[in-house]
Amino acid sequence: SYSTVPLLLKAKKIEPDAALARITGTTPEQLASARFLTLVAVADRARVGDMIDYAYANNAAVGTRAHLLVRGATAVPIAIGFAPVERAGRVEEISAVLTPAAA
Repeated sequence: SYSTVPLLLKAKKIEPDAALARITGTTPEQLASARFLTLVAVADRARVGDMIDYAYANNAAVGTRAHLLVRGATAVPIAIGFAPVERAGRVEEISAVLTPAAA
C-alpha cells in the first residue's frame, strides 16, 4: 500500500487521504491539522525537511528512506519521494509518495 500526499509549501501542511491515514494508523480528520514532518521520526525530520526544500528550490524530484510514526509512536521504515508540482511556471506544492520499505 502507498499514499500520495500533496504538501502545501509554506507550512508543509498536508492534504490527507484515506491511504495516508491507514499507513499512519490515524484518520483523515486527525491528519487535517498535522504538519507533514510531525509524521516523520524525529531522527529523520531535518533530512526529510531539507529534501522537501530542495525539491521546491530546485524544481527537482528527490527520494530517501525514513521512518514514519504510526499511531504517533511506532517508527516504521518507508521509502519516500518528493516531486514538485508546477502551475503557471511556479512550484505550487510538493507531492510526496510514501511506500512501506524493508527494515
